[in-house]
Amino acid sequence: MADVFKMAKTIASECLAHRARQVARVLTRSYDESIRSLGIQVSQLILLVAVANAGDEGAPIGQIAKAVLMDQTTLSRNIVPLEKAGLVKLKSSPRDARSRVVVLTDAGARMIEAAYPRWKAAQRAVQKLLGAERLEALHDELGAIVGIASNEASLGKGSGAERDPSAATDGA
Repeated sequence: MADVFKMAKTIASECLAHRARQVARVLTRSYDESIRSLGIQVSQLILLVAVANAGDEGAPIGQIAKAVLMDQTTLSRNIVPLEKAGLVKLKSSPRDARSRVVVLTDAGARMIEAAYPRWKAAQRAVQKLLGAERLEALHDELGAIVGIASNEASLGKGSGAERDPSAATDGA
């Protein structure tokens, strides 16, 4: 059992996923607080932004999912409350009636407009906390990691550890 405790300490101290989730929770809390009075969370604002970036014709769920690095099933579940709130709508694609697209509604556009100054204030608070140089470096590094990971995923590559647990070592 002592080995399990040692393993747990190693995971807790070295795991990048653990650290990334901690950072995500800290940042999410800050942004959520800034827009809470609007009745949405930053995770929902990010989806509205992705739909808005798709343009007036909207985009298929798959395209939005790619933009936010989320699987289609999870995205579909997360779109439901936005649709119920009237912020987005699902409609037939103008290019292919068998396909459905997500489109930003006027209410969704107004939500982004209302959220923007609050988001901007949260962004400034994070910059003040981290410093402009560190924030820019962090943003650039996270973008590079997302780019690398997205490229790896699109090429069907991975560490191999998910396929062969015996391939993982403790570095000893």
